[in-house]
Formats: sequence, structure tokens, C-alpha cells
Amino acid sequence: DDPDGGGCAPTVDSLHYEAVGLSIAQLDRQGEGGLWAIRQWEIIDPVTQVVPPSTQELDQIVMMFLNARVDGGAVDDVLLDEPDELPLLYRSSDGERYASADFRVIEPATWPAGAATIMATLTTPTGTTVEQRFEVTRDLANRLRMDYLGWDAPGTTENGRALPERYITEDGTVALAAAHPWRYSFSESQQFELTTAFELDVDFDERLVVRTTLEQPFTRCVRTSDPVDVAEYQARLLLDPNLDVTVQPGADVGGLRATVLDIEWSTTAVGCDDVFGQLLWDGIWLPGGSRMRLYLVERGSDQPLVMSVLAPKDRFEAVLELARPIVDSVEFEPAL
Repeated sequence: DDPDGGGCAPTVDSLHYEAVGLSIAQLDRQGEGGLWAIRQWEIIDPVTQVVPPSTQELDQIVMMFLNARVDGGAVDDVLLDEPDELPLLYRSSDGERYASADFRVIEPATWPAGAATIMATLTTPTGTTVEQRFEVTRDLANRLRMDYLGWDAPGTTENGRALPERYITEDGTVALAAAHPWRYSFSESQQFELTTAFELDVDFDERLVVRTTLEQPFTRCVRTSDPVDVAEYQARLLLDPNLDVTVQPGADVGGLRATVLDIEWSTTAVGCDDVFGQLLWDGIWLPGGSRMRLYLVERGSDQPLVMSVLAPKDRFEAVLELARPIVDSVEFEPAL
């Protein structure tokens, strides 16, 4: 009754599972809506279960890692990530060293990876509690290692609150901080996505996107020259017949005044080649029924900031509220 198979015992012996290879093809209707059929199958070599850590091994590796952090020792041999990528490695956010540490198992090891998920708890002398999620897994050399987890849940909390993590745009000119439920998406657009949107909707329709360049929208399926400054960018958006644009009161972003626009598709918009209702800029998708809050900041010659918050109309205000701490955290020309 386990849909993921994680609770299924090995079927051959204690470490091996029977495996079947399938050959499939679309014999009639082709394409995305086509039907797949099994052409043939065969029994292949068994799948080998990665040996999960025993209770003793788990306790040993995790407490070695946590005690090293309490003592200020090296963790390179235990941590899969680079130590400087782990938040609050030796101290809480107020600079206090840790006085004690412990952990609990969140998810026991399951096949085929044989990895266990644990929650580490580190406490300072004054009672500040830092909790972090890790996966205990084996590397290619069969050694147990700690892998920091922060993708689908808060990786780090301090006294129960998700810890914001600092991010810097690829050109090094803008920094901002984002905490769960936002998470970083590895893309050229410097995007942050709501975790719930990722889990429930593969269109990523709740997002915050940061750009440090001005690009002409694709709303009429023709790319013209990019605008030269924020004022021209705003003028083009306001004149675009495919868009309904509302000018909102300005806002402070990183100590500079930002132009603020709300954008959605016009009811009379004309699309082409299935692009209408989706692609607005390269990498920015605005589905029909969604709205965008756009922040435009002119920082000087060739240094704009374009920050957009996208969400379905019925979630727009809630997502804007979630995005407010990120907008407020913006710093220009940050110290690296």
C-alpha cells in the first residue's frame, strides 16, 4: 500500500529487488496526448539496495557532526556541502556559540537510496534554538555523509522561524533575502518560487523574479529593440494593447524610489502560436487569470532593477504580502 515503494521489503534477499525492463512506444496517436503501449518486457538484473545506516552508525555520524559544531571543529569530512554554505554553522544569528546539540529521525532510511532524514537541534547558553534538516546518505566511496536539505521545507529555523537566506544576482549588483515558503530556483532569471506552487502546479504560477536588465516583452510575438531606460520601458508597457497596466503608488526598494505597475492580459489581447496567455518575457510566464506586480528601479546608466511578483488573481494579495519581506530586503552594490 506504499505508493512510492519506500516501505517495500527486498524481494530477492535482504538487499536486492526484482527488476523488469519495459519497451514502450506510441503505436497510433503520437505526441503529448498520445497513448503509450508496452511492446515487450524482460526480467533484468536485480536492483541493489544501498545499505541504509544502522541506528548506531546514524547516531555516530550525526553526533560527530553536531559536536564538532559545538566545539568549533572542522566538519569538511562529514558535510557534503561546503561548510561556508551551511547557515549558522557555529553560532546563532546573534553571534552566540552553541552549548549543546541533539537530533531526531524524521524519516527512516528507505529504498533504493538508503538515506535517512534527520532534524538537528543546536542550543545556545541563553536558550536560542536552531533546527536544521539533513539527509544522511552514502557517497560514492560508501562513506556516510550529511547533506543539508532546504528545498521543500525550511532548511533552518531559529526559535521556530524560518531563517532568511541571502542571495546575490549573477552580476553581483543586487542582494536580497528570502525565507520559506520561498525557495531559490536555479535559473538565469534569479527566481524565487513558492513551495506550495511547485508542489501543486507545474506552471510555477506563484513566483518572484529579479532581473538586472531591461527586455522588450513578447506580447505581440515580435521582439523589437530593448528599451534604453526605465521610463521608456514603462511607456512601452502602458501603450501595449495586449496588456492592462495599472500604475500603483511608488515604493522604496533598496533606498531608491521604484515605479510600481500591476499587469495582466487585456480581454481583447491577440495572441499567436500558443504564446498568448503564457510568455511575457524570456523565462517569465504569465498564465491567463494571473496578475503581475512589477517594480522598476533606475539605478543609473545601464543598471536597472526589474522585480516582478506573479500570482493567480485570487491569490495575488496574499502572495504580495509574502513577497514584501523580500522586496524590503533589497540591497544595491552589496558587499560580497
